[in-house]
Amino acid sequence: MKRSDALINSMTKKERADPQLLIKDKTARSRLERIAKGSGRDYMEAVDFMSEFTKMGTMMQRIQKQAAGAQGANGEGGEPSEDDISAAMGNRASRRNAKKGKGRKKSGGGGFG
Repeated sequence: MKRSDALINSMTKKERADPQLLIKDKTARSRLERIAKGSGRDYMEAVDFMSEFTKMGTMMQRIQKQAAGAQGANGEGGEPSEDDISAAMGNRASRRNAKKGKGRKKSGGGGFG
């Protein structure tokens, strides 16, 4: 926790508000080097920290999608049905049946246009 706090405290307000600057921006490497020096860490520790941060964000997005899917799958906000539970647990036939029950687009092809 102290390592994370030191790295975060070494960031500018702009970097805290938009962590993508430390990943995808053309100046990301120099930013990470500055943050590492400011926190008393080496560059690789800063890179590892950003990697963990990215993984955690991805995991949180997946959890949110699963929670939203479980709520909307049975049409209510209450308890999920047995089909929803077995579909989430890996029952292939249940997943297929659940997918068939959902509305599909009736448009033309499935291309890029």
